[in-house]
Amino acid sequence: TGIELPMPLMGGADMFTDADYTDDMKLAPYIAGSVAHQTGVWAVSSFEEFAYKALACPYFSQYGMVTGEMVSMAENRRDFHCIVDTPDLQAPAAYNWRTSGNHNSKFESIYYPWLMKLDPYTKKVVPVPPSGSALQSMALSLKNGKICDAPAGPVRGVIYDAVAVSKDIKLSQVMRDRLYAVGVNPIVKGLTTGICIEGQKTTYAKSSPMQKVGTMLMIEQIIRDLTLAGKSYLFDLSVPSLWNAIQGSFQSYLNMYLANQCLAEAKADVSVAYNPPIVLAQSKLNALVAIKPNPYMEHLIIPISVS
Repeated sequence: TGIELPMPLMGGADMFTDADYTDDMKLAPYIAGSVAHQTGVWAVSSFEEFAYKALACPYFSQYGMVTGEMVSMAENRRDFHCIVDTPDLQAPAAYNWRTSGNHNSKFESIYYPWLMKLDPYTKKVVPVPPSGSALQSMALSLKNGKICDAPAGPVRGVIYDAVAVSKDIKLSQVMRDRLYAVGVNPIVKGLTTGICIEGQKTTYAKSSPMQKVGTMLMIEQIIRDLTLAGKSYLFDLSVPSLWNAIQGSFQSYLNMYLANQCLAEAKADVSVAYNPPIVLAQSKLNALVAIKPNPYMEHLIIPISVS
């Protein structure tokens, strides 16, 4: 109609200048966001609304304030993996960055070094953070293999679109081992394999099968699928016969992992012991899942809580 109406601006960063958009320390807090206001990475925190297997904040995940929020959300949801970048540094400096930072989570893995790729807009080869390539390897691994397979190595970890490694970094075996020991997955260029990811370690400090990215991707998927499956039973938990149905449903799901040889043992326990009347009165459902990734590993106990 030609009538001008005032439109309030929602969100955004008030009083930012052009120079501010090149200042990492001003941008990083906005990307980290706030759980209270559901901003930044927390904008995709809803378990019901958003389903994804991994989360990356390329470049900005090198900053602790961003990684801290990513990992906090992953620890809360337990159904996705955080992919973290190191800064674009030489290997000794990247090692120091890692050892000086607070990284210790089953749901987080770090990749190094940066890569050289062709910018489709400028047609120039530029350095890019490795997190995008790690996501790519995970997607290809899930598409072409089993969910428990390691998204690494000369088959599932090849980075096809990388032209070179940033700064022409050539990791010696000694430095590769040093980085891997502190939970940094090295990316190397081989004579016959090309550029590929040579590691699948999480930053979890405790010696456990959950130090493996492939194992955690599987566990995260199990948690999501069983949690969603349990929601369909929440409002009928007073029916005694339903408990056997829940137990059978959960166990049938786990049996698929046994058939695919992703697990050596798997058992779901949906019993009254974990669901006293006070829990059922709140329309909640608890279960314990015990899995053994292979015959030589210990059992892992995974709590499932549905509300």
